[in-house]
Amino acid sequence: MNNNSSNSKDNSNDIVYFKRKLLFDVDKYIKKVDINDVEAPQETKLLRKIDDEFIDCICEKELSKELLIFTKTVVGNFEEKDLTTFYNNMWTLSIDNYSNDKFKRRNKIGKNTIAYYRFASNTIFVLDKNFKDSIFHELFHMSTAKREKHNAFFGFSYCNLKHSKRVGVGINEGYTQLLSERYFPEAKKGTYPYLTYNLGLIESIIGKEKMESLYLNSNLYGLIDELRKYATYEDICKFITYTDYLVDNMHNRKISNKKLAIATKMFEFINIFILKLLINKYKMNRPSNEYEILEMSESIVCLINKLISTMKIYGKYIICSFENNESVMLELLSDLEELNFDFDDQFEKKKTL
Repeated sequence: MNNNSSNSKDNSNDIVYFKRKLLFDVDKYIKKVDINDVEAPQETKLLRKIDDEFIDCICEKELSKELLIFTKTVVGNFEEKDLTTFYNNMWTLSIDNYSNDKFKRRNKIGKNTIAYYRFASNTIFVLDKNFKDSIFHELFHMSTAKREKHNAFFGFSYCNLKHSKRVGVGINEGYTQLLSERYFPEAKKGTYPYLTYNLGLIESIIGKEKMESLYLNSNLYGLIDELRKYATYEDICKFITYTDYLVDNMHNRKISNKKLAIATKMFEFINIFILKLLINKYKMNRPSNEYEILEMSESIVCLINKLISTMKIYGKYIICSFENNESVMLELLSDLEELNFDFDDQFEKKKTL
């Protein structure tokens, strides 16, 4: 789903620097996901042979130019084995538009949404053809959407339709936007910037090809398996829960101070989570020579300098650095000393998003 946030303007009267520390347990106020509920998808089979009829079918659809650009790009950049869902869904995909408030309310669409994908009808809705730069994000949603009995899969989002449980919306939106911006210069930029940015950091730890393949095969279960190599079950549950919470509140113009306080803790945790992923990866695969130690040090320094220290939500700045958390810093120091990493002066650069 694409949200148009271009209407937000910086106004000194609207900006609040939120520094109050949270005095209650975040997890008592939100429902934490159970990643044991996530199931692995079955291997998808190609339903129809891909030939000239496939291109003819695309040319007959609305916004066919954009659909052909998307098709050429994904076929040229991804393995055939990762495109089965894309091929299957493209045959029946339809493009439609919506413009009235009644339609939005009936389909529970936010007022700033300019495009979205509806799985039930395999349809991409766009507010107006002037917003066709948003279709690439929705085409990635379409390319990963499939259903198996009571399970629905959308990239890194998993839904148990029987119990109405949905997991991974935040990481799915973030990574979907990352791929849209990576492969399509004409795609709309700046949607879910924080989630996109951090999913890029996680991709750098897991590996680009592996992460893209898991996404295109709608395999949140596989991504969790990768994260389990370097993180605890509890921390992965928190990470997914927090990113889902953030995607629900990232575009909230009237976000309360309480929710800002909760978001602050979540941002801090996500930073720590990502850094620990890299540290634990090196602890499991310890450098064996001077060159590998140097490479490790450069990777850790690079990641530390990329972590977000200040985050803005509609003009409200919140501090999400964990440098003043003594217990966290002592734990990190212990882990890094174990890797013979020189920790001095590595927190000099600050990143604001």
